[in-house]
Amino acid sequence: MGQKVVVDKLFEKYNPGEYICKEGDHGTDMYIIKSGKVEVLKEMGDSEMKLATLGPKDFFGEMALFGAHKRTAAVRAIEPAEVIVVTEKMLETQFMKVPDWLVSMIKTIANRIVTTTKGVKNHYKVSIDYTLLKVIYYIGDVLGTPTVKGAVVPIDVACDEIMYTTGISYGEINIWLKRFNLVNLVNIKGNTGMLEILDNKRLLLYAEFLYSKSREGQKARLNIDAETIKSFERIYKLLLR
Repeated sequence: MGQKVVVDKLFEKYNPGEYICKEGDHGTDMYIIKSGKVEVLKEMGDSEMKLATLGPKDFFGEMALFGAHKRTAAVRAIEPAEVIVVTEKMLETQFMKVPDWLVSMIKTIANRIVTTTKGVKNHYKVSIDYTLLKVIYYIGDVLGTPTVKGAVVPIDVACDEIMYTTGISYGEINIWLKRFNLVNLVNIKGNTGMLEILDNKRLLLYAEFLYSKSREGQKARLNIDAETIKSFERIYKLLLR
């Protein structure tokens, strides 16, 4: 594939299959789609999951203009696409044309979103992993297809529900799903786009174990056998930040 074609400082053209930005990249610009279509992708296991398809007048990368410079998803052209590049300097120039109070409000809202996304993991009564496991179990129970011990649910549906329920960003959700996959609490089936809860009972028991580790659950009596507790202790140490 060829390199991106820069029409001028404001416009860039991409051929199908070319990445406009990649997950984890440092970026300071926002993009508005002038023509064509792009897909928004997240790494999930050993493959990529499509979060959305965007077309003319849609935009992406907007949080880079407000300090969130690490790209949380990749964006790739799926047909010849031309995008308008919006820089911080351009945004400030546009801000000069609107009332100061509106500029202040926009910046405040954007900064609150960035701050909330970065700090959300510190605001759970028990712990972020406990909350995630409870939500994952609920999603599997309500939206999933039952299996012998657990359930399967489309990964994109699971991620959307987790984000809307907890406020955790897709990037943070992706990190935790990979961790849960590592210790066999879930199985990321990237090739089929499905998330499998391997064992409902084990997942809930581990959530109960996490509760016992919290300040609120220190006096809780664990209804778990000694061997399972030993196994959970190993998982806990492996996933501990």
